[in-house]
Amino acid sequence: MVKSTIAYLFAIRKPWLIFHFGMQCVGKYAGFWMGRHYEKLSRKQILKYTMNPGYWDMREMFMSKTLYIVIPCYNEQEVLPETSKDY
Repeated sequence: MVKSTIAYLFAIRKPWLIFHFGMQCVGKYAGFWMGRHYEKLSRKQILKYTMNPGYWDMREMFMSKTLYIVIPCYNEQEVLPETSKDY
């Protein structure tokens, strides 16, 4: 893919775009590497470079060691329409 793109840039007589293409490749590889090694990054770095910070908040919530217990009430079917409005 890289070789064919460089050949294409020479074919259309725009070799100066090779530098831009090379920088794109470096950026993509850096993002790929950081994604593969995200455990070694600090939380601040992860939130700085991520495209979806909400994912990391949800992940923390699900990975926490807190146990949530849901206890149904005796008239759950009757109050369900009222409680569903809250969420």
